[in-house]
Amino acid sequence: MFKSGNFYRPIFIGFTLIILLFILAGFVSYFEISSLGNLTSTIYKHPLEVSNASLKANMGVVSIHRSMKDIVLADNNVSIEKFISKVNIEQKFVIKNLNTVKEKILGEKGKKLEQETRDLFMKWKPIRDDVIALVKVGERKKAAEITTEKGAYHVSLLEKKIHSLNLYARNKAEYIFNQALDVKERVTTTTLVITITGVILSLIITYMVIKQMTTSLKMASESNREYIKEQEFTQEALDSQLDTFFVFDSVTGKTKRWNKMFENISGYSYDEVMDSHTLKTFFSENDQEKASKAIGVTLKERSSTVELTLICKNGDKVPLEYVSSLVETEGGQTFIMSVGRDITERKRIEKEREQIIKDLEHALEQIKTLKGIIPICSYCKQIRNDEGFWQQVELYIHENADVKFTHGVCPECEAKVYSEMDL
Repeated sequence: MFKSGNFYRPIFIGFTLIILLFILAGFVSYFEISSLGNLTSTIYKHPLEVSNASLKANMGVVSIHRSMKDIVLADNNVSIEKFISKVNIEQKFVIKNLNTVKEKILGEKGKKLEQETRDLFMKWKPIRDDVIALVKVGERKKAAEITTEKGAYHVSLLEKKIHSLNLYARNKAEYIFNQALDVKERVTTTTLVITITGVILSLIITYMVIKQMTTSLKMASESNREYIKEQEFTQEALDSQLDTFFVFDSVTGKTKRWNKMFENISGYSYDEVMDSHTLKTFFSENDQEKASKAIGVTLKERSSTVELTLICKNGDKVPLEYVSSLVETEGGQTFIMSVGRDITERKRIEKEREQIIKDLEHALEQIKTLKGIIPICSYCKQIRNDEGFWQQVELYIHENADVKFTHGVCPECEAKVYSEMDL
């Protein structure tokens, strides 16, 4: 006799096993997807925050080095104290970003790189202190030598170490990304098994997939909003800088990113700057050649410094000192990031200094001409010049010094001459 209980029992058991399988698979998928979400979050936070912080630290180092040069060139105590204050502010800025790197970087190797970078930066301070002390006591030449040699070498080491931090962050992100791919593979396999085994529960599976897709899209949307906020923050930070900043493609020369100060100085609008050819638009043919050489140095040595004259939209010319660095993307693209400081005042000071030196050299030449033993006739008082000819005293002095004579008669000669003339 057919018993309904016997008929439904296997179906019930089978259905129960399928439900249990789905529940188990659901738990496994949940934890795997959570792991994937954590890995995705780690990929987002690690390279972005660490790279941005190290990039800002590098900009701070470059700014400190430039300010140290300004200290050496400053011609009064007010300017010196102003640039010293700026160095102290930039030092705090660099330490703040190194702290961010220390907090966010992953792995013992990364922490070691951060510590080495920090140690290099702290060892730079005594060098800067020596330069400042020398400037204050008037030893500018010695201070300049330390800045351009020992100081510049230390800055070079710092930039290389910071670049290593960036490279480490990208490599770490790639490793985490591969882990995420493994998790994705496991999730895909589990979903396939569930789909084949649970045809009867396909609607439930569809519901779960749609729900999961919605959750993933929501997470992706939130991550994208955070990324946009971070980009806006970075742009605001760049726009707050007093120096010009722009990034261009090293291959095409097209301008890709810039700050508000660049627009203000150049006079070009956002639409005019966008995708413009950096060299051809903003610099003369002579400066284009200098800039091309600097780009070659940057591509080879990863950084360079060059002085160029920015041609503004209204025709004005602004001298700028550009410090450039090489930026490489994971896709293999290379960009040149340049920070330009207005050196109009420095140029004016240099020109005035050169004129003073010329005036002093001219005065020195005149002094040297009348220095030493002058052969003079003991009778007629004429002087023998360098060519061997005899000249009157007033003619010799007039030709060799900036002196003119006017003639008169002294009382003794007046009495003698007038007595001879019977007057």
